[in-house]
Amino acid sequence: MNRERKPAGWRSNFFSRRPGGAYHLDVTNVSSVRDRRWATSASLVGFGMLAIYLALVLSEGNDTISEVLPWVGLMAVAATLALVAARIHNVQSARMVLIGSAVMYFGIGAVSILTIGIGFIIAGVIAVVGVARLSLL
Repeated sequence: MNRERKPAGWRSNFFSRRPGGAYHLDVTNVSSVRDRRWATSASLVGFGMLAIYLALVLSEGNDTISEVLPWVGLMAVAATLALVAARIHNVQSARMVLIGSAVMYFGIGAVSILTIGIGFIIAGVIAVVGVARLSLL
């Protein structure tokens, strides 16, 4: 079978070009897209918990920005790593980035278990499920 080179861009991820020039859905990539939803979900939970944390800190009014900024940065990095893992095409790289995100989520959750930590632990569990799903590809 002589396959021509796929064009760059979003179509190359999900569609293949037929000889007449029309695109058709490439079924081989559908499972990997479905499995990447776990990483996206972990990212959404992480960003949601970041928003809750900021709302709690701002409502209390006791902390200065210099005290809050390192925690906000750490939470944002963990959530961004999960989002990046959902977009990486290389499965091994996506798995490693998602493992890093899960470790950060579990660390943040353990440190803040008495306040908002359970949400980050849930995000970590979702990320671990995403790692397991990526390992099956």
